[in-house]
Amino acid sequence: DASEIMADLDWHENNYLGKGTMIQLGLEMVGNMFDLAHQVSSRKRVLIIFIDGKIYDPDTLGPARAVLDQEQVQTFGVVLRRQSVQTKTDTDAEATLKPITSDPHDDHFKSLQIDEVASQVFSDICDPNGMWGRLIVTQTSDSRQHRPCDHHINSQDCKQDVGCVWSTVTACTDSPCTAHCDEPTCVSDTLNLCMFNATTGDCWKMPACMYATKTECELSFQDCVWNSTGQPHCAEKPCKYTDMNECNADALCEWESCSGLADASRCFSKRCTAAPGAPALTSQECITDQHCEWKNNVCSQKPCTHHSDERCCNKDTACYWDVSVSPGMCSLKHCTTLNQNKPACDAEPLCTFDDGSTECIDKQCSNLGHCDCLTETKCFWNSKAQPPFCMEAKFEQCPALDLVLLLDGSGSMAAPFGRHPHGFYGLMEILRDWMKVLPLNGERADVGLNSAPNTGEVRVGLVQFSGENKFGSSQGRADAKATPSGTGSGGRLSGDFDELSTDIDWHEANFYGQGTMIQLGLQMAADMFHLSPNDGRKRVLIIIVDGKLYDPDSLQQARAELDVEQVQVFGVVVRRDAQSTQTDIDAENTLKPITSEPRDSHFQNLQLDEVPDKVLGDICNPNGFFGSLIVGQSGEGHQPCPQHVGHVGCLADPGCLWDDRTLSCGDSPCLHHCEEKNCTADVVNGCAWTNGTICVRELKTGCDIFTGKPTDCDAQNDCQVDKDGSTCIDKKCNHNNEQGCISDPYCEWEDATNECYQKKCTEYMTEVQCDNIEDCYWNPLISPAMCVEKPCSKFKDEPTCEADSTCAWDKNTTKCVEKGDGFDECAVDCQACEKVCEDAGQACFDPNTSSTVKNDWMCVCPPPSNETKVGGPADCELDECAVDCPTCARVCEDAGQTCFDP
Repeated sequence: DASEIMADLDWHENNYLGKGTMIQLGLEMVGNMFDLAHQVSSRKRVLIIFIDGKIYDPDTLGPARAVLDQEQVQTFGVVLRRQSVQTKTDTDAEATLKPITSDPHDDHFKSLQIDEVASQVFSDICDPNGMWGRLIVTQTSDSRQHRPCDHHINSQDCKQDVGCVWSTVTACTDSPCTAHCDEPTCVSDTLNLCMFNATTGDCWKMPACMYATKTECELSFQDCVWNSTGQPHCAEKPCKYTDMNECNADALCEWESCSGLADASRCFSKRCTAAPGAPALTSQECITDQHCEWKNNVCSQKPCTHHSDERCCNKDTACYWDVSVSPGMCSLKHCTTLNQNKPACDAEPLCTFDDGSTECIDKQCSNLGHCDCLTETKCFWNSKAQPPFCMEAKFEQCPALDLVLLLDGSGSMAAPFGRHPHGFYGLMEILRDWMKVLPLNGERADVGLNSAPNTGEVRVGLVQFSGENKFGSSQGRADAKATPSGTGSGGRLSGDFDELSTDIDWHEANFYGQGTMIQLGLQMAADMFHLSPNDGRKRVLIIIVDGKLYDPDSLQQARAELDVEQVQVFGVVVRRDAQSTQTDIDAENTLKPITSEPRDSHFQNLQLDEVPDKVLGDICNPNGFFGSLIVGQSGEGHQPCPQHVGHVGCLADPGCLWDDRTLSCGDSPCLHHCEEKNCTADVVNGCAWTNGTICVRELKTGCDIFTGKPTDCDAQNDCQVDKDGSTCIDKKCNHNNEQGCISDPYCEWEDATNECYQKKCTEYMTEVQCDNIEDCYWNPLISPAMCVEKPCSKFKDEPTCEADSTCAWDKNTTKCVEKGDGFDECAVDCQACEKVCEDAGQACFDPNTSSTVKNDWMCVCPPPSNETKVGGPADCELDECAVDCPTCARVCEDAGQTCFDP
């Protein structure tokens, strides 16, 4: 009776003896307690002794111990330690307690800290797989009946249990069917193939592999495979042996040992060979299987295709997981076929020969020198770094960045995603490939705890989240994990590839496979940022999920901590199909509210194979969906030319040229000179050797040599004298087609003559020059800000002028002007307006000076910000440490600290 036991506990707390460790009378009293109880043969009798020190009467215990044996009592012993490691006191206690326990003594004894007792003693005694539970529990129950799924330690027993499902990753877990409490919801769950037992009122799964469709068959957590031969059907997978010897003893099976991944080793069906006793395969039969090839009149398996697991495949340096075929499979790298053949390897555009290993390997930007780097479109020679190096062009604009990836470890991630047989493994291998080319800062995790160098390089952290929840329910327990101390990064931010690759291995080997509960994952991500110093580095969290979050109402605190840590939060739903399903929509509805504002710009719904380009490869692209929010505006100097999306930005880059035909920005011919002598000799393209490592187009070449010689300047086809008459400049709008012309903000196309002309007023390059011209005004609201023609000045006669409701004909000047032209609210009509903006350190601008259009004046932020606000100061992005308060940075520096404006 529970109330009696509670009363006993209270009594013992109030009557604590507090004397020496003498156990004789205690054992005798226990013997009497069992003797007085009516013994039933089916009831187990167990004694657990708890002590914390040496027993001082071990030689007097024989009679009491004999009574316990007579009463058929199993005796267990626990030494309670005060510390995490054993002391001399603990070993003395063990030496006197263990002889009292039942045989075998080692199996009936534990040395624990007190906080371990609940999980390792009380929760263990009825677990048939536990250290003590297997000695106490008699396993006589019928495994075909439902029992706690984690009590099944092998796949056969698990599959026979009507309430359990088996996965090689998560072992035996609850079937989704058990969450349904009534017949309608049970039988409507066709995805999990549930059936209702009217007698017991329970919802169970159907027998293994009785699935009607290929999708249901492949998505199930059973060991099932869709057999397309003959009458298509779902069948149990062959070769389900978990023991290597049993596997190899089957003539149809073969054991795969995965290098360095013991948990991934498995038994699989032999390919490219006939069944025992059957005729050998013909060439036609052979080549119908994409894993096989006909060679020397024999059907043999292609290299690498024996790896059926994506993890094992990528561990083999000669292989890669090929998603260009369906289904995806492990294939031999093309470059590997050219091993030992340096000329052939060097002739292959995608390969390079490694003289050290004498192997032909995939060409990576990081392995290339200056000249080779310039020939690869995906690569970029970073001349701003010291020393310069070759890198992936898409990462050139990376800011100093700390990036944590919060990864969904729920059971549904184990299902196939597109051509990846296991979604979680597929995602992890995508991350590994990405980290190989990411500009990591090379700093190990233990160094990063004390410093965070503000370099344009990256550190990464990985957190996996899941949790126990009854399918479809918000009730459960969230869980999360990162690599433990001593493994890889130890669960911290790291810029070291080897540490991060070890982290990936660990997460693959420790895949959760439970529910989608994210609370502790968010908390762990916030802690990871908190433990690393922040000296101005960007902080980004990317959450990747495949299903609905079941704890959205418990995330406020963790989400607030991310805001305190100034973390930008992005979200990605990875889906299995080309089109979004209801599952994907449900995932989006629970994930998007966690992301940063504006949420639509911080969220994407993608297939798994889109993640490398649209998420991971995009983070440092100033024009990318996520990258534009992380990087911001492009930096100065030469950048990867494709990142310039406009004509003006392209021509401002000394390494780039604008192509009017394709309306795209490409490399200048100068950029491909990797030696100084060739660079300076190229006067046709106006090349110049800069930074000692790179050849670029001189922005002030050609026309400027005629400055001071106006006649010679005008004689040049591509030159003109500027409006001040002092400088010879490049002639604008020298485009030969309409597309190129209209893409240039300075130009307009004349259909009658098929020529490109410079727009009126745009020849005035400064605001001062522009303001002195009657028909022009400086427009700061376009990019780039420039001098443009006043709208009404284009009308040259009274009828056309008066036809425009915003214009009026000035009879004195015989010109068309804006109605009320000159009523600039900032200067005339609202003299206080300009002061409002000036007090905020901003400029006042009236976009329409008509007297009929009022109260449209606005404040304009100073560059580089371009924010505006009508009727008052704008919210500008001004760093007080650098711009608005020049003394702030000095105040912090004098204290040995860093100034930061959040």
